[in-house]
This record gives sequence, structure tokens and C-alpha cells, in this order.
Amino acid sequence: AILEKSGYNLSDASRDSLNFKAADNQYLEGSYAKAIVGYTQYLQRFPKGMHILQAYYRRGECYSVEKQYSNALNDYKEVIERGPSRFYEDALSKAALIAYNHELDYKESLRYYQLLEKSASNEPIRFDAQLGALRSAYRSNNPDEVIVYADKVIRNPQSDNNQIGQARFYQGKVNYDRKF
Repeated sequence: AILEKSGYNLSDASRDSLNFKAADNQYLEGSYAKAIVGYTQYLQRFPKGMHILQAYYRRGECYSVEKQYSNALNDYKEVIERGPSRFYEDALSKAALIAYNHELDYKESLRYYQLLEKSASNEPIRFDAQLGALRSAYRSNNPDEVIVYADKVIRNPQSDNNQIGQARFYQGKVNYDRKF
């Protein structure tokens, strides 16, 4: 804006990048509250900006650091809803954790863990998603998904005895409730 007042005209792409970079610098310096303001201004000014996904993701990160978990979840959801990207897997993982631990929305955490399992870039992430999905399915009273994910956890070579025991407990509880 200062350059524009001096008569210097910036292209839309340059304004987009400069506005994003101003917020991003705050993020990189650890000034998360200021970065939230900067990213919010960027998102308002450039709703179809070149850095929109990164702005939502990083603002979500800032909200997480500031313990504003509902706001963080909203930003991670925005990244998720826009489909696969370099931020997608991390946004799914963080959205699942927030939905489970802070929002206590186990149906929502189950959905994110299921998406994470499908898109996982490696086996440890896939296993963490299966374990999270099992716990979320149990907490959301979804017996069919408990059985599916308990079986996945039990068969996963990364499972330790404690995790296998937990999966068998959930299986047994569901089967008992179903009177099998």
C-alpha cells in the first residue's frame, strides 16, 4: 500500500505475494498472534490468492500454538475441503487430533482418520490413522467401524502388545454388546 501511494503500481500477483509474505514473516519469527492478523487480512484481500492454502494452514498452526483449537480446526478443515495438497496430510492429522481431544467430536475425528488412512504417505502415518480411527469409532459408538479398525490394528505389524490388547478389548466390548 505504501508503494502504491507513492505512485508505484504493483501487479495483483505482486500485491498478493507481498501481503502473504508480510504475514508469513510474522509466523516464521514466532509472532503467532500478529501472524493470525496478517493471514486473516491476506485471506480477506485475496480470497483466491496464490498462497491461500498455505495461509489457511499456517493460520491454523498459529491458532494451535495460541490454543485456539476451534479456530485452528476451521482452518485445517478449509485445507482439507480443498483436496489433496502438500498440506493435506498434516491438516487431516491435526484436524483429527483436535476433533478428538478438544472438540470431543468423535464422529468428525473418525472421518478425518479415515481420510488420513487413505492418503497416508507412509506406513507409520497409516497405522496412527488406523489407531485413531479405532478409538474414534469406539467413542462415537460405531460398532461396525470398531470391528473394521480393530482388525486392521491387530493385523498391522507395527502394533505392539498394548495396542493389540486395546483393539481386542474394543472388539470384545462390541461383540458383547451385540450378544455374539
